[in-house]
Amino acid sequence: MTHLAAEVRPLEDVVAAVVPGVVSVQAGRARGTAFFIGPDRLITNAHVVGDAATVILQAGENRWRARVVTVATGSDLAVLQLDAGGRAPAVLPLGAPADVRVGQEVIAVGSALGVLSSTVTRGIVSAVRRVGTVTLIQTDAAINPGNSGGPLVDRAGRVIGVTTLKAGAQAESLGFAVAAEHASALLERPRQTATDRVTPSASDGPATGLEAVLGGTPPASADAGRDAGGAAYEEVLAAAGRQADQLDASWTRNAPGCAPDIRTPARRPWLVVLAEDAPLPVRNGCRDWIASMTAAARSIDLRLRQAAEEARRAGVYPGALRESRRRHGLDWDGWDR
Repeated sequence: MTHLAAEVRPLEDVVAAVVPGVVSVQAGRARGTAFFIGPDRLITNAHVVGDAATVILQAGENRWRARVVTVATGSDLAVLQLDAGGRAPAVLPLGAPADVRVGQEVIAVGSALGVLSSTVTRGIVSAVRRVGTVTLIQTDAAINPGNSGGPLVDRAGRVIGVTTLKAGAQAESLGFAVAAEHASALLERPRQTATDRVTPSASDGPATGLEAVLGGTPPASADAGRDAGGAAYEEVLAAAGRQADQLDASWTRNAPGCAPDIRTPARRPWLVVLAEDAPLPVRNGCRDWIASMTAAARSIDLRLRQAAEEARRAGVYPGALRESRRRHGLDWDGWDR
């Protein structure tokens, strides 16, 4: 297990030491980032875990289940604990307020867009701001959806902040991380059997308080739009799944007599009409049937492509779209293109 030293180190050495301690988080449809601060404990954002009691963590081929131990919405932080038997590949040390200086170089590590794990961006500390009871570190390091909960580290490899949000679409290079001192305070709370949900003491969280700092312009809060986009996509999939079941039944009834020589997918065999550019070899008297199957399949195809595009514009991660299709039995490779 790797522990990081406090001296300033070459950038590539810091990245090599930090990345193994950073993991992707999946809590239902929500995706984000977390990092190890102990052999079996991690820090992430409260808005990543939401109301979940457990989450799935992944780093490369490693996959763990973790319990949500503590949630503090006021500082947008949460503590996770690995299930028995899990162990951190690397532990990242938390820095202190004295470690933060405006102008110093910093590195953000996270799962950009929820699927690009171990994405590293570089910037500086642009400012240190106090919002209510929360200290926020402002940085120009690129912060993308999916980075939430990841570490913002200095050139010594110390975590000085937990990436939490970026300002709205009209702003550039305005990212914010909750200062590591809040994570340190959260770790001092006694361990509970059930999730310890800390009542906010001032605001509802950093995103709310930043509205005042940004002159009334609310920061980008992609999570609500992402959830709505995911829910809308699920509705389309549910309707498409019902129609797909009808096509399955029609194929089962008619294909043995009409298209016995066509090789089809094991699931949703009618998808072959979308996969093949040339007309399918069907027997005489079956042209109307295959034409109706093709029209229905193309209708589903068009609806799913349009719905996927709308969901992507809402910020729904590609991995979440694939998982939703899998649940509805619509996991055809053609819809990943």
